[in-house]
Amino acid sequence: MAMGYAQRRELLKKRYGTGSAGLDPVRVLSAVAAAANGHFTLPEQARPIVPTEDLLAALSQVPEARSRLDQVELDLIRAARSGTVSWQSIADALGLKSRQSAEAKALRLERATAPTGGDRDVAAQRAHRARQRATTAWCRKHEERIRGIAEHLVSTAGAWPQLTDDTLAALSVQSLTAALEAGGDGAQLVGYMAPLEWRLSYEASTPAAQGRLAAAAEQARTDMLQLLADLGSISYDTSPRDL
Repeated sequence: MAMGYAQRRELLKKRYGTGSAGLDPVRVLSAVAAAANGHFTLPEQARPIVPTEDLLAALSQVPEARSRLDQVELDLIRAARSGTVSWQSIADALGLKSRQSAEAKALRLERATAPTGGDRDVAAQRAHRARQRATTAWCRKHEERIRGIAEHLVSTAGAWPQLTDDTLAALSVQSLTAALEAGGDGAQLVGYMAPLEWRLSYEASTPAAQGRLAAAAEQARTDMLQLLADLGSISYDTSPRDL
């Protein structure tokens, strides 16, 4: 019997998940492809055989990975525009020829990421709605914790070189700051924190916090990563009422 969408996600989460913030479809596709192509083996070693079920499970995540990248690209464009970045500068960053091309790209992304029934697999739609519902409920329940961590991140952001020297990272911090000042809810704040996760990960290449706020910044980083990990580990119900 063929595995369903939710079962395939659980398989990938178990075998390829990082445990940091649930299953990232973009990251897991890269991990499965790298394993299948022997990127983790030495030249003299035989290429490992990746189970067919892993490959099929990864393929089932391609639409969501594309959707995730589209949403991230749109969020970055919006953040850039809110920070008074010109359309021409955005076009240059995207490798497009004109500001009109960048505006057209943004419009296509708006349409692509808009909620729609479409022809997507019913099980995938059901799982997606269930995740959204569970995420919203979790963020509502933990809003005080989320807000405290967001405020701590913003107040110590200057201690991280990668959050001050990188334009897009700085825009993410600005967006998080604006959301706090506007009284954004827990789900909105988490949405603005998520892009900062990989910049503040525990990878060896991540610069350490600097200055008098270094210790506080490290604690804010730890709290944020734990928050996102907790959010990624929540369970969700895919009951028939979603159909």
